[in-house]
Amino acid sequence: MDSFGTAERRAAVLASWAGVATRFREDANAEEELVRGGLGGYADRLVVELAQNASDAAARAGVPGSLRFSYVDGVLSVANTGSPLDAAGVDGLTSLRASAKTDVREPGTVGRFGVGFAAVLAVSDAPEVRSSAGGVRFSAEQTRAEVSALGGAPAAELARRGGAVPVLRLAWPADEPPTAGYDTEVRLPVRPDAIERVRAMLADVEPTLLFAFPGLTRLEIAVDGAERVIERAGSVGNTVSLASNGEVTTWLVSSDQGDVPPELLAERPLEERAALARYSTLAAIPLGRRLSGDTVLHAPSPTDEPLSLPIHLAATFPLEVSRRRVAPGALTDWLAARAADTVVALITAAPPAVETLALVPRPGLGRAPLDAAICSLVLAGLREAEFLPLEPVPDAVLPWSDDEVALLASGLGDAFGLTPPAEPDPLSSTADSAAPTADSAAVWDRVAPTRAVTVTSELAATADLLAGALAGVVPGLLPADWSSRAAAPALDALGVRRLTVADVVEAVAGLDRPAPWWGDLYHALEPASADLDALAALPVPLTDGRTVTGVRGALLPGPDLAAIAPDTLAPLGLRVVHPDAVGSDLLTRLGARPATVGTILADERVRAAVADSLDADEPEPLAEAILALVAAAGIRPGDEPWLAELALPADDDWYPAGELVVPGSPLTRVFAGMGTDDAPFGVVDEDFANDVLAAHGPDVLAAVGCLTTFTVLDADDIDVVDLADLGADDADLDLDGLEEWADAVIEAIDPTGTVGAPPGTRIESFRAIRDLDLVDEDQWPVALQLLAEGPPREVLNATAYALTPDGRRIEVPAYTRWWLAREPILDGRAPGELRTGDAFDLDGLYDVAPDDVDQALLPLLGCRTGLLDAIAADPNDLLRRLADADRTAVPQIVPLVYARIAEALAGARVEAPAHVRVAPDAVADTDQVAILDQPWRLDALDGRVPILGGDDPVSVAELLDVPLVSEL
Repeated sequence: MDSFGTAERRAAVLASWAGVATRFREDANAEEELVRGGLGGYADRLVVELAQNASDAAARAGVPGSLRFSYVDGVLSVANTGSPLDAAGVDGLTSLRASAKTDVREPGTVGRFGVGFAAVLAVSDAPEVRSSAGGVRFSAEQTRAEVSALGGAPAAELARRGGAVPVLRLAWPADEPPTAGYDTEVRLPVRPDAIERVRAMLADVEPTLLFAFPGLTRLEIAVDGAERVIERAGSVGNTVSLASNGEVTTWLVSSDQGDVPPELLAERPLEERAALARYSTLAAIPLGRRLSGDTVLHAPSPTDEPLSLPIHLAATFPLEVSRRRVAPGALTDWLAARAADTVVALITAAPPAVETLALVPRPGLGRAPLDAAICSLVLAGLREAEFLPLEPVPDAVLPWSDDEVALLASGLGDAFGLTPPAEPDPLSSTADSAAPTADSAAVWDRVAPTRAVTVTSELAATADLLAGALAGVVPGLLPADWSSRAAAPALDALGVRRLTVADVVEAVAGLDRPAPWWGDLYHALEPASADLDALAALPVPLTDGRTVTGVRGALLPGPDLAAIAPDTLAPLGLRVVHPDAVGSDLLTRLGARPATVGTILADERVRAAVADSLDADEPEPLAEAILALVAAAGIRPGDEPWLAELALPADDDWYPAGELVVPGSPLTRVFAGMGTDDAPFGVVDEDFANDVLAAHGPDVLAAVGCLTTFTVLDADDIDVVDLADLGADDADLDLDGLEEWADAVIEAIDPTGTVGAPPGTRIESFRAIRDLDLVDEDQWPVALQLLAEGPPREVLNATAYALTPDGRRIEVPAYTRWWLAREPILDGRAPGELRTGDAFDLDGLYDVAPDDVDQALLPLLGCRTGLLDAIAADPNDLLRRLADADRTAVPQIVPLVYARIAEALAGARVEAPAHVRVAPDAVADTDQVAILDQPWRLDALDGRVPILGGDDPVSVAELLDVPLVSEL
């Protein structure tokens, strides 16, 4: 059945060829131009053109379009659903450049020329269209037969053309129905030379083909039994999912449509104007991957217009006759702007991830004039579009925009680096409540590139720290990953300003931020540490709560300061950097100096503060700071004498630490007058002392000079000539009996008393116990207990030496032992008047020291330990005791005692005694004795008592100022 009157149509065409000599040639040339000519308008567009026709058929029928390509045994079948073939369609198929689509384009249709069916001739000489409403077929062979039968000019032209004919001008009826389930089917017996081309065209079909043809929802491709199904898998928000054999790719899509200004249509052929009166644009990107290969512009089916953007871009551009290139003109320029707007909308709708910068065009890199124009327009639009994310302020809620919520709900957020707060099932009824929405919190703050900033590339390595620190400080700051070198070209193209080191320093000037914030900032600025000029004014937080400008001269607290609360050191007024801001090498490079408790205590400003602490408006915070430092430094009593000037509370007032006794110390009883107005020392306020004890332990008050035991004084390299004047030069050395002790020292250096101490003779190390003269006479037992331990015991054990200019090292009396030996500290007796319990050779000459005193301490106090000790300590005293008739001497020492004294003194000055020991219990006047130097002359004694002279009787005679026997 000839449903479409093909016989009449053929007759009309053949009549025109026979009646007009050139008509056959014109039709043949036109078809050849479309399919095989130099312009090649429809060559290699078989899939696209048939898909376009199928999409329009589905749109006209208002049904979801389904299209199936099937190639088996040399035949390509293309079946589709939708409006079946009608008479107007046959007119379009058989009329070159006379489309059936002359009216305003119906909604959902994309075809504009209506003659794209000519593409089938690229692979087949006998195309056939089967339809539920009837069909038509075409045949090159039958057309040649008809032309040959015409004879005349047509036959001659056919011969000249080598048998080439316009295949689609003559149609014959086709009675076979389309494949079941489809409304229309195009069957193409494929020429042998086109088989591989058909296979390649079918293999190259991409899922994005569905973007060009909105009427299609499903596309099936079968080649020799191998099936592939492409279909729309759904949409959420502004995303569309396309599946290929079940593998789903989701696309972020932006689209627009509207009316074209009528004046822009004037340049287009009349037949196109109605179809072009409405425009549409679409831009799409696959989520989680970039488009592969070179992209081209779609209009809306693929063209040969190159596109440098990695975006699927389609718009209803006017095309040249070839349908491969866009026709230039005012309409194209206007549509390029609409397409650019759609691309901008797509990019701004993308989640705020740095990967979106891959979509930003680069100036001057357009691959063709139209591409360059679109890219330029996109770039201009993006520069003013608020799509770059701001660095989130710490602890702020970070929701997503509506578009991002849609991505999140469909499980697509990870493609853009989003970390959802929950993992809702996108198909569950609670999915919407699980994801943040614009109603539940403010959307991400975004900024236009012209108002955005990112850190300079030299700081890219620490951009995460820097961006985190400067969030909310620098307006328009982008997140850290937007500062990478990879992002730089796109950001430069967008006009994003780079934040230099100087900009950072200027931005943070005057900020009040916690110390850890500054520490993060310093770490972030480390890569720029060489830029000393820019960083010179960097603010620095201090332990006293201030933030000062400039790093140079600031003190960096060391580990030993970690135990001290930062605000404790505030009263010292030092530029000590808060420990929470320390950790970066940047501060050291900029001139900050390491600080330990030792270096702080050695600082002149700290020492001056201690010296002036009595006059301080608030001495207590200063005292607490110094005490904390002393505790951390482990300073022992006496190590730092200057600390004794530290003002501490006592008796509702403030006094130097060196004038105070620690509460509970035995010294509160030992010193005379304690607790009275005449007390030599005050007592530290008990509450204050307890607080210090709890915070720092029991030794800190003593370390700053408060008394818990007797104070030890130390001085080095003292000129012997100046000994008597020590107290005048240094109040701390104003010791009792200093002048007398100085005489004893000089006598030890020059026993003869002839020349004194050589000029330049010095005491190597002077150590003394202070304030012994203040001890209450009834409290010496307690005082002796204090002297028996700790530093006082060390002083008593120490030996003093004088060093002469000629290098002699002479033992001299140690001050404290010298003083104690002379004072009545042992039951009212001076230790120098007593002997130790084991000094039996002195029995009778010296009384025994009390046995309730530490016996090991007695020699250190000056108690005589034996004859030689008594001779060395005080020979004059020993001579007096030997001359005392009320005393006795042990028999063992009497015979040679004077010889030993003379030998020990070796010419030293002594006071000759009035009496001489002649027996253990008897003495004689000096005029009644003689020194026995010639034993054979005993007859010369004449009643005198002989005294043994030992090895040097002359020295003994001089010692006692008595004659020798040989002199009688």
